[in-house]
Amino acid sequence: MFTYLWYDFETYGADPKRDRISQFAGIRTDENFNILEEYEYFCKLNDDYIPNPEACLVTGITPLDANEKGISEEELSDKLYKIFTTPNTVGVGYNSFKFDDEILRHLFYRTFRNPYKREWADGCSRWDFLRGILGFYFQSPESISFPKDSEGKISFKLENLSVANNIIHENAHDALSDVRATIAMAKLLREKDEKLYDYIFNLRQKNEVVKLLNRGKFFYHIDFSYGATNNYSSVLYKLDYGFNKDEYIFLDLNSDLDLLYKEEVEELKKLAYMKKEDLELIGKTRPGIKTIRANSIPLLFPCDNLSDLSQAVSKAKYIETRLRDKLAKYCKFEKSLSSLDIEIDPYNNFFSYDDEAEFVKMRENPLEFKFGKENLQKIFERFKAKNYYEKLSEAEKKSWDMQCYKWLNGFEERENYLTFDSFKEKISELKITHSENLEKIKILSKLESYVSELEIKINNIQVKTTGLTLFTLEDKGNPKTKNPKVKKTKEINDSEIKPLTLF
Repeated sequence: MFTYLWYDFETYGADPKRDRISQFAGIRTDENFNILEEYEYFCKLNDDYIPNPEACLVTGITPLDANEKGISEEELSDKLYKIFTTPNTVGVGYNSFKFDDEILRHLFYRTFRNPYKREWADGCSRWDFLRGILGFYFQSPESISFPKDSEGKISFKLENLSVANNIIHENAHDALSDVRATIAMAKLLREKDEKLYDYIFNLRQKNEVVKLLNRGKFFYHIDFSYGATNNYSSVLYKLDYGFNKDEYIFLDLNSDLDLLYKEEVEELKKLAYMKKEDLELIGKTRPGIKTIRANSIPLLFPCDNLSDLSQAVSKAKYIETRLRDKLAKYCKFEKSLSSLDIEIDPYNNFFSYDDEAEFVKMRENPLEFKFGKENLQKIFERFKAKNYYEKLSEAEKKSWDMQCYKWLNGFEERENYLTFDSFKEKISELKITHSENLEKIKILSKLESYVSELEIKINNIQVKTTGLTLFTLEDKGNPKTKNPKVKKTKEINDSEIKPLTLF
């Protein structure tokens, strides 16, 4: 017996690595969609981060709202970890595989919890319900109504599907409303075709995918990457060798397989990551090689009808035998360079069992604890500052305040984060764009008020702790130029501020 945990996040941006959570909603149901528990939490925002105004316009949530009724990130992480790791829990989101799942992994990572345990341990697993919708579109498009967008393409947005299928979805982009709509859509799909629903649902389990792949060589692969013109699908030919554990290599029979003969490995890799429009400019396509991991919830169906692909099949079989070494070089796993920011790097800094034992000890006395590993200690200093600020020593508070000051004013580079200046540019543009929408102007004004107060707070802290006369709000100049227009009576004396290990 299992339970579904239907869930959704609202965030302050679209980057799951960097952007923070504003709202979480979850509903636990039994296998028949009967509600067992409901959860809803808002998360307070720390002073090291500025929200993306565009995200706030989508959700309607500003930090003023979330901070008033929210909990700290550590409290949220603790609650969610217990919820998601309850034995036999299937965590289900909508378009969650590349966003909500990543949000959750990074939340657990920066709060010292295993980012992956909830995906496999104690009978737990995960599923992206959008895969279910896409599977029904491919196999049984008449089962439900699939709406079209303004360009005449099928829309897979939850709010549009809800309307088309007479499902109540009162407040799109409110997490709890989105969760209820997802449950209603799932119930509808299973009522229409229980066998197909169960088939797609079972592919969330690695062993089921392995069993399927061991039964044949040809498969339909359903994925948005193939595009609407290809009905979001292609036929794949499974090669009889792989190069990493649980990873299978396929040739895309609808692609230009001749590329694999003509181009060298480095060129093939280059083409694989080029934008579609750039490929069109040079008259080339991506190489027809697909690597699929058995634990990545792939949407696959057996394919027996190959009457239109005989030539491609012959090429694929030739490639399988003659280009093994070339394909091995192409598919070789290359560890990405470690991120500039230690806090967003769970894929290069995996937690060991010994690390997790240390996490238990840390929580017994978080203010006095110190990790032996440098990478963990770096994250830990931020963790303490963001979740236990009031309990820090004065030296630690000054160090964190100075770090926030450098980040938010743009004196220290932090890739893909907003600064006070870049925020002001965005907010000004959006106010012009939405000048006639009073509701959006109201949201932007609330957000602007929050960031203005944050700027005053951060900058005033530095005046008190360092004696520095700061850039005036009216005329800062550009601190990155050689001659910024500033008034300065005293340089920051680094000896006055005891830095934390490394931020």
